[in-house]
Amino acid sequence: EGSFVEVGAFVRQRPTEYGCAAEPEAVVTGYGAVDGVLVFAFAQDPAVSKGALSEMHAQKIKNIVSMAIKADAPLVSFLDSCGMRLGEGIDALAGYGEILSLCSEIQGVIPHVCVVSGVCAGALSFLPAFADYTVMLKNAELFLSAPSVVQARFGAKTGDAASAYEAGLASVICDTDAQA
Repeated sequence: EGSFVEVGAFVRQRPTEYGCAAEPEAVVTGYGAVDGVLVFAFAQDPAVSKGALSEMHAQKIKNIVSMAIKADAPLVSFLDSCGMRLGEGIDALAGYGEILSLCSEIQGVIPHVCVVSGVCAGALSFLPAFADYTVMLKNAELFLSAPSVVQARFGAKTGDAASAYEAGLASVICDTDAQA
């Protein structure tokens, strides 16, 4: 407690290109100490644009992952996002690719703990598979394609925490944020 330092607090989306107000990005990034150990983290904020990933959102995540790599320190990712901001198109898609590339590079190099606390939709749903340890809240959802689409096509229930645990994507399921 009291050791968290936010990085990129003033990063905003580019409003002139997308015709919207310069609101804060839907992710908080930073570092702090856990039991005296330096830890880097990012947390998607569903209260801002439903946590949707944009170009600058991705830039903040890439920056904090790079800092963790340079410091040889653990990374904790908190996922809660409806996917990407469609209006940003290729810029947001490129951000996904760069985040996934960086996170695949840290496997076996630095510890990565992933917490899925709400909806984790879109390409960042790969992060729990890359992580060393994944915690999911009981009511969280994790999917690349919408569960209704998968169920209609394959007749299988997917997307919920129990399915993720059964598939080996979640290491543990918790009832509350505090437990997670």
